[in-house]
Amino acid sequence: MTPPSGRKWTACLQIRRSSWDPAARTEFLEQIVYYEQQRPLLGQRFAVAVREVLRRLREYPESGSSWTPRSPDIRVSRLGRFPFKVISVVREEVLIILAIAHERQEPGYWRHRALARGSVTVQPPS
Repeated sequence: MTPPSGRKWTACLQIRRSSWDPAARTEFLEQIVYYEQQRPLLGQRFAVAVREVLRRLREYPESGSSWTPRSPDIRVSRLGRFPFKVISVVREEVLIILAIAHERQEPGYWRHRALARGSVTVQPPS
Protein backbone atom coordinates (compact mmCIF):
# COMPACT_ATOMS: atom_id res chain seq x y z
CA MET A 1 0.00 0.00 0.00
CA THR A 2 1.30 3.45 -0.81
CA PRO A 3 0.48 6.65 1.04
CA PRO A 4 -1.75 9.26 -0.60
CA SER A 5 0.10 11.67 -2.86
CA GLY A 6 2.08 14.29 -1.02
CA ARG A 7 2.40 12.20 2.17
CA LYS A 8 5.41 10.31 3.43
CA TRP A 9 5.00 7.46 5.84
CA THR A 10 7.69 5.30 7.28
CA ALA A 11 7.16 1.79 8.51
CA CYS A 12 9.19 2.33 11.66
CA LEU A 13 7.26 -0.05 13.91
CA GLN A 14 6.36 -3.62 13.26
CA ILE A 15 2.80 -4.25 14.39
CA ARG A 16 2.53 -7.85 15.52
CA ARG A 17 -1.19 -7.94 16.27
CA SER A 18 -4.35 -5.90 16.79
CA SER A 19 -6.48 -5.62 19.90
CA TRP A 20 -9.98 -4.16 20.10
CA ASP A 21 -11.38 -2.36 23.09
CA PRO A 22 -14.65 -4.26 23.72
CA ALA A 23 -16.70 -1.07 23.31
CA ALA A 24 -14.98 -0.33 19.98
CA ARG A 25 -15.79 -3.82 18.72
CA THR A 26 -19.43 -3.29 19.74
CA GLU A 27 -19.50 0.05 17.88
CA PHE A 28 -18.08 -1.66 14.79
CA LEU A 29 -20.57 -4.53 14.82
CA GLU A 30 -23.55 -2.26 15.54
CA GLN A 31 -22.69 -0.05 12.56
CA ILE A 32 -22.41 -3.06 10.25
CA VAL A 33 -25.92 -4.12 11.30
CA TYR A 34 -27.26 -0.55 10.97
CA TYR A 35 -25.85 -0.04 7.47
CA GLU A 36 -26.98 -3.48 6.34
CA GLN A 37 -30.53 -2.59 7.43
CA GLN A 38 -30.34 0.64 5.45
CA ARG A 39 -29.25 -1.02 2.21
CA PRO A 40 -28.09 -4.54 1.35
CA LEU A 41 -24.28 -4.86 1.21
CA LEU A 42 -23.72 -1.41 2.74
CA GLY A 43 -22.78 -2.99 6.05
CA GLN A 44 -20.21 -5.12 4.26
CA ARG A 45 -18.80 -2.03 2.57
CA PHE A 46 -18.49 -0.35 5.97
CA ALA A 47 -16.60 -3.39 7.31
CA VAL A 48 -14.26 -3.35 4.31
CA ALA A 49 -13.56 0.37 4.85
CA VAL A 50 -12.67 -0.26 8.51
CA ARG A 51 -10.45 -3.22 7.61
CA GLU A 52 -8.66 -1.12 4.98
CA VAL A 53 -7.88 1.57 7.56
CA LEU A 54 -6.65 -1.09 10.00
CA ARG A 55 -4.43 -2.64 7.32
CA ARG A 56 -2.92 0.79 6.61
CA LEU A 57 -2.38 1.41 10.33
CA ARG A 58 -0.62 -1.94 10.77
CA GLU A 59 1.69 -1.14 7.87
CA TYR A 60 2.11 2.57 8.67
CA PRO A 61 1.28 3.13 12.36
CA GLU A 62 1.81 6.88 12.06
CA SER A 63 -0.73 7.31 9.26
CA GLY A 64 -3.86 9.25 10.01
CA SER A 65 -3.53 12.32 12.17
CA SER A 66 -2.75 12.74 15.83
CA TRP A 67 -5.75 13.48 18.01
CA THR A 68 -4.11 16.57 19.48
CA PRO A 69 -0.54 17.88 19.60
CA ARG A 70 -0.56 16.97 23.30
CA SER A 71 -1.71 13.41 22.54
CA PRO A 72 0.39 12.51 19.47
CA ASP A 73 0.30 8.77 20.17
CA ILE A 74 -3.47 8.59 19.61
CA ARG A 75 -4.19 8.34 15.89
CA VAL A 76 -7.40 9.36 14.10
CA SER A 77 -8.10 7.85 10.67
CA ARG A 78 -11.14 8.77 8.58
CA LEU A 79 -13.23 6.09 6.84
CA GLY A 80 -13.59 7.72 3.45
CA ARG A 81 -17.24 7.76 2.39
CA PHE A 82 -18.56 6.85 5.84
CA PRO A 83 -18.87 9.54 8.54
CA PHE A 84 -16.69 7.61 10.99
CA LYS A 85 -13.17 7.67 12.34
CA VAL A 86 -10.99 4.86 13.67
CA ILE A 87 -9.32 5.97 16.91
CA SER A 88 -6.22 3.91 17.71
CA VAL A 89 -2.94 3.79 19.59
CA VAL A 90 0.10 1.52 19.33
CA ARG A 91 1.54 0.00 22.48
CA GLU A 92 4.34 -2.57 22.53
CA GLU A 93 3.87 -3.53 18.86
CA VAL A 94 0.10 -3.94 19.31
CA LEU A 95 -2.38 -1.80 17.40
CA ILE A 96 -5.18 -1.02 19.86
CA ILE A 97 -8.49 0.09 18.36
CA LEU A 98 -10.09 2.41 20.92
CA ALA A 99 -13.20 3.51 19.02
CA ILE A 100 -15.12 3.50 15.77
CA ALA A 101 -16.45 6.99 16.32
CA HIS A 102 -19.10 8.86 14.35
CA GLU A 103 -17.76 12.23 13.22
CA ARG A 104 -20.67 14.06 14.83
CA GLN A 105 -20.57 12.21 18.12
CA GLU A 106 -19.20 13.94 21.19
CA PRO A 107 -15.45 14.38 20.59
CA GLY A 108 -13.26 12.40 22.93
CA TYR A 109 -16.06 10.31 24.44
CA TRP A 110 -13.66 7.35 24.18
CA ARG A 111 -10.81 8.94 26.23
CA HIS A 112 -11.49 6.75 29.26
CA ARG A 113 -10.74 3.73 27.06
CA ALA A 114 -7.29 5.08 26.29
CA LEU A 115 -6.65 5.78 29.95
CA ALA A 116 -7.75 2.27 30.87
CA ARG A 117 -5.10 0.91 28.47
CA GLY A 118 -2.44 2.67 30.55
CA SER A 119 0.49 4.94 29.76
CA VAL A 120 -1.45 6.93 27.17
CA THR A 121 -1.37 10.68 27.38
CA VAL A 122 -4.93 11.80 26.78
CA GLN A 123 -5.63 15.50 26.77
CA PRO A 124 -8.61 17.15 25.12
CA PRO A 125 -8.11 19.45 22.16
CA SER A 126 -7.53 23.07 23.13
